[in-house]
Amino acid sequence: MMRRASALLAVFAATALSPPAPLRAQPNTAPPPNPQAIVTRADLALAYLTFDRAFSEHPPSADKLGPLSQRFDQATLAFFAGRNADAVRSIHAVIAELLAPGAPPGTSAFAIRATIEPHVYRRTVGGPVTLRVVPLYALADTSSSAVTSFGVRVVSDGGRELAATTIALAARAQVGAPIDVPLPAAAANPPKGRYRVLVTVAAPGMSEPPPPAPNAVPASEWFVTDDDLDAKRQDLTRRAA
Repeated sequence: MMRRASALLAVFAATALSPPAPLRAQPNTAPPPNPQAIVTRADLALAYLTFDRAFSEHPPSADKLGPLSQRFDQATLAFFAGRNADAVRSIHAVIAELLAPGAPPGTSAFAIRATIEPHVYRRTVGGPVTLRVVPLYALADTSSSAVTSFGVRVVSDGGRELAATTIALAARAQVGAPIDVPLPAAAANPPKGRYRVLVTVAAPGMSEPPPPAPNAVPASEWFVTDDDLDAKRQDLTRRAA
């Protein structure tokens, strides 16, 4: 299982960080996007890396290894069939089983992509700071009326919490449709540095962000600087030439 994960990671590594292709305008009559295509290679790479870490830190018992290996194989087949969302969802289920064997199945904190926009924030320019949440796949049966709440926290490398909020998503939430939430004013002038966006699954009915949990999922990173990155790029290009 570990060899298969490493091999697939090599496939994703070459393209996971590649810049996306330019968006092209589509006519209003265009069909809705394929839910399977919402999951990017970066999402797949993150899922496999998390699986690799969970498997190393919480190796399954001998009697669990066979069933987990079969489920991992199903995720691999889904990937090669182009069903990225199914592949990621299956990997998330395997990760949950590794971290909490025998626990009732629940929604994974990885079911959403949580990022801060803009990804690199220049304090000298300012502007609004927004949390963007994108469901990667259906959270439950679309006929269900269930609501899943996610606690999202923005924390500095030093452990300082900059912002916290709760996002409630219905089972019918459109896959791939971004949900933008303005962050509090405190996030408009943060100290320079790198921040982590952490996601946990909140208890049903909880309206406040859940307390910090050791098993919070690191969904993404956010960078704050005073530097003019365009000027730095031009300078580096000139020096390289």
